[in-house]
Amino acid sequence: MPPPDREKRMNIATEFYTRFNFPLCLGAIEGKHIRIEKPASSLSLYYNYKGFFSIILLTVTGSEGKFVVVDVGWCGSNNDGGVFQKSAFGRSLASGTLNLPTEGTVPQTDIKLQLSLLQTMLSH
Repeated sequence: MPPPDREKRMNIATEFYTRFNFPLCLGAIEGKHIRIEKPASSLSLYYNYKGFFSIILLTVTGSEGKFVVVDVGWCGSNNDGGVFQKSAFGRSLASGTLNLPTEGTVPQTDIKLQLSLLQTMLSH
């Protein structure tokens, strides 16, 4: 699945604001454990905190719930935050290579937001 370009990301933000009055939202992120049979010689790598073996599916969806980014295959013993941080999407977001707007103004306000603050939080 090719990553969305800048125009697609801006369309997603517009849709989130139009549908939900949620400004400057570029997607909803979710992690899900997919149940699997224990892989041979995996020890506890795929055993999750829920008590079964799994792989993790990490997704980003647009305002209609359709997948925009999909990353699958992480061992179930990982947590969502760790998977996000190690995923191609998470690394790209933290490094500033997703081609996102660098700043924006919350509609109908004078509140300005800067992406650099988010990237600083993600890199720590």
